Parts: sequence; C-alpha cells; structure tokens
Amino acid sequence: MIRWEINSENFAQQPAIPWRDTLTSCHRRHQLERPGGPLRARVQHARFYFKAIFEEAVEQDLVQKNPARKLILPNGLRAPDKTTLSWDQLRLVLASVPLRDCILLTLDMTETFRPSELFALRWRGFDMDARTLTVSQTAYKGKLRDFGKTKKSLRTVHLPEGLAAELWMWKRECPDRSPEAFMFPNARKRNGAKTNGFIRTDNYRARVLKKLAAKLGLAKLNFQVLRRTMATLAQTNQRGWEPCRYLYEKYGRHEETRTPDLYRVKVAL
Repeated sequence: MIRWEINSENFAQQPAIPWRDTLTSCHRRHQLERPGGPLRARVQHARFYFKAIFEEAVEQDLVQKNPARKLILPNGLRAPDKTTLSWDQLRLVLASVPLRDCILLTLDMTETFRPSELFALRWRGFDMDARTLTVSQTAYKGKLRDFGKTKKSLRTVHLPEGLAAELWMWKRECPDRSPEAFMFPNARKRNGAKTNGFIRTDNYRARVLKKLAAKLGLAKLNFQVLRRTMATLAQTNQRGWEPCRYLYEKYGRHEETRTPDLYRVKVAL
C-alpha cells in the first residue's frame, strides 16, 4: 500500500525523484523476492495510487504538473491467475472437509460470499424460518468493518433449503450459539477475549485450503479460484451463460460490465 500525506512540508523536503523509474525499480525488486515478478494488477494499482497522489498535489498547487501521468507498466509482469476446477474436483473438495468447512466453502461457491464477508457472519444474521443470511459486517486484516468492498457487499441472501438445514445443524454443534457469536469462530480466544473471535482469511488459506490442495493434488485452491470456477462453469450449464446482470448481482458487485472479465474464463461451448 502506498501512503503519502499531501502537504507542502513533505514536498518541500523531497528532492527531485525520477517517478517514471519507480515502477520499474519496484518490479526488479519483486523479481528477486518472487519468481515471475509481481502481478500485473498489483503494479497497476501502484500506478493508480501514484497518479492520485500527484493529482491531489496539483489540485493543492504544490506542484505544477503531475509527473506520474505518463507512467508506463514495466515488461515481464505476471499475468493474472486463471486456475479453475472441474465439477468433480469441487465435489471432492467438499467431500474431504468437515461440516464447518463444507458449509463455509459451499457459501463461497453457491452464494458467492467473499471471505471478508464469510468470516464476519454472526448467528443473529441467520433466519432459519425465512432461510436467509444477512451480511452486516466484513472482516479485513484482523479488523471488523461496517462496510464492504462494494455497495452490494452488505446484503441479505436467500439460502437453498438443504444449505439452510446444514447451517442449522452446524449451529447446533457450535459451543456458542448466541446472536453475537461468529458462525465460523477461530479455535481460541485472543488477547483476553471472553468469546472466540473471527478467523483471518490468510490463516484459513494457509492452514486449510493450501493443505487441502496438496492432499488432493490440486494445482491451487483458494477463495478466488472457487469464485472463478463457479463463474466459468456457469457457461456450460443447460441454460447457457447466465445474464451479466444476474452474475454481477450474485457476486456482490456494482459494476456490471467488469464482472465476466473478472471471474470467468472463456470456454468453448
């Protein structure tokens, strides 16, 4: 993440910097740290932040022109990952995990919850009679937030009857079924807390998904792979490719035109 406080003191104390070489320098450093270099999307984010910083500086008359306006991406960046699974592999994944993880991954696959939404779910948001699940917070980098990635992140979704029944079964097995308890709590209390907190996404990815991928012989397994797989396999169902509007609402996005490009891998029908 790039942070810069825009004020005259910062700019007055900084010598002239060749900003057009900045992305290339970062790229070379990451090539040494990780084979293949950084992701193209990550470098594009860095370019966006540089431009935004100097746009604000120009707006405040701290500089005359935006030196980042013509930044170009360096060559050799890693292309976005396009790993997908088959239906049989998805079934194998669900059959190889206990009830908690089976429900959690099913919610990610069928109801398209992001991990930040999944791990912040509380029992107060589950209505068995109406078979609905409400997202009221998100968990990101160890902190709870009252907002999500998009405007549609905080929402109420309707669950299939079978999934609602499994969630009810999981609730009966949970040691803490109080309304404020997390549906998928971590295994221990931290920092003197009286109740179990929420699971961190990176911990779950490393301790559950990565080990499961190695056990089942899968090339890669994470939440993004599952979301991409479901969007890709939707092209091969009997009704054909789902309408874009349905997809972007299903995936909790507010930009209709970008949803197919972000999640699906085109296949020959």
